[in-house]
Amino acid sequence: TNTLGRVRLEAAEGATGESSTRAGGSHGGLGGGTSGRVYGDPFAPGTLGGGGGAGGATGEIGGSGGGRIRIVADTVLLAVAIAADGTPGAAGPAGGGAGGSIWLTTGLLEGEGAITATGGAAGPTSPGGGGAGGRIRVDYTEASGFDVTRITARGVGDIAGGPGTVLLAEDGASPELIVDNGGRDHLNATGPFPQMGTVEVNGTPAVGAIKVPLIGTTDFLADQLVGLSVRFTNVPGTYPVSANTLTEVSFALVGTDLKTLGVVNGTGLTVVRTVPARLTIGGGARVMLVDELTFDALTLRDGASLRHPNAKNGDPEPALDLTVLGAVTIDGTSSIDVSGRGFAGQSVPTFGVSAAGTTIGNTTYFMPKTLTGSGGSYGGLGAGTSPGDIYGSPLDPFTCGSGGGSGSSGAFGGTGGGRVRLVAASIDVAGTIRADGSAGGTGGDMKTGGGSGGSVWLEADAMTVSGQLVASGGAGGSGGG
Repeated sequence: TNTLGRVRLEAAEGATGESSTRAGGSHGGLGGGTSGRVYGDPFAPGTLGGGGGAGGATGEIGGSGGGRIRIVADTVLLAVAIAADGTPGAAGPAGGGAGGSIWLTTGLLEGEGAITATGGAAGPTSPGGGGAGGRIRVDYTEASGFDVTRITARGVGDIAGGPGTVLLAEDGASPELIVDNGGRDHLNATGPFPQMGTVEVNGTPAVGAIKVPLIGTTDFLADQLVGLSVRFTNVPGTYPVSANTLTEVSFALVGTDLKTLGVVNGTGLTVVRTVPARLTIGGGARVMLVDELTFDALTLRDGASLRHPNAKNGDPEPALDLTVLGAVTIDGTSSIDVSGRGFAGQSVPTFGVSAAGTTIGNTTYFMPKTLTGSGGSYGGLGAGTSPGDIYGSPLDPFTCGSGGGSGSSGAFGGTGGGRVRLVAASIDVAGTIRADGSAGGTGGDMKTGGGSGGSVWLEADAMTVSGQLVASGGAGGSGGG
């Protein structure tokens, strides 16, 4: 119900199934299964939810994504619901559609109803993926007569989709960006918005060039980086993006070009983004961040987990690098955990039995089938007969841990821990911040080396740690990290 105001309602059926077979649709989060990419803007939600993948047999049609709704009113009395939910997979293991978009602007919000952009369930036959949550924004002056916890954008399903985003923007307060899956475990971790990923320049730019091709693991779609700024690893300053595809980025440069700036083949790129909101992660949500980010505040509660992507051979070194203008609060059930996300162990399954282990700079140091069984080194030497060198600084600890050596019969070495840097006005850790190396794998003769611990760097004017800060090496059959 709307009184004394204006209503603008834009509703559309969401996208039909375009995800991988049996996968849930993606939107504000990733669908369950082998899903697509996160898209849309949590601050201006207006995109349709992604469709779920087909089940593989005739009639096993993926669910449709949710539509989009825009309402502007002086007063909203919500008796039942405003919904942009995805629909379930039609049959078999077809994936569910992702939630769509809702943007509500009102002076007064009240009532007993709910606002949802929930993913659709998979079809009735396992194993199909559930749809991810969509995107909701609610701008309001007064909501004392409404329970804002009934505003949700969650994933569903046995192979559940991930949570979408809810932005609560109360007049006069910093907006709160909420990522919460209601306690439901979900398969794929992702960020609340499209990110650059771990990429580098593929080839030295020519004279006059203002765009560069990329190589690495991207996490964005066409033009989703426009308006953001990028930092190059070997060039001072930041540079605004004017256009992008999945494999190329163009910059708004005046009076110079990329070659003159000193960009070369292999230069890493990182998006530098200020998010004008308090980020709250809860309800068992697993969130993955990779850009250089600034938030107003950060809260992890109710089983939440925050991490960065795994380091991959040939990609730049990932990091969780956050600046928080206010308070960071991690409750006793939640964690920042980048364990096993550093440099790869020798012969890890992701890269194959002949893959070398890696160390600082993501460079090889355990050649295949040679330095077997030694633990990874970083702040100290790994165990075994041939560990790598110590590296890094105790005063500036911001490097991933090294991988361990494999066993002589092919069991893989453990992977090093990742890296965390958190700068805030205040930090309260009742839970855990962890950057452990992983244990060496099983099989073969078991003479594997564990990965070394990674890095945890905290800076704050006030700090309380009643939980744990850990960067331990992983166990090995022969040598620990």
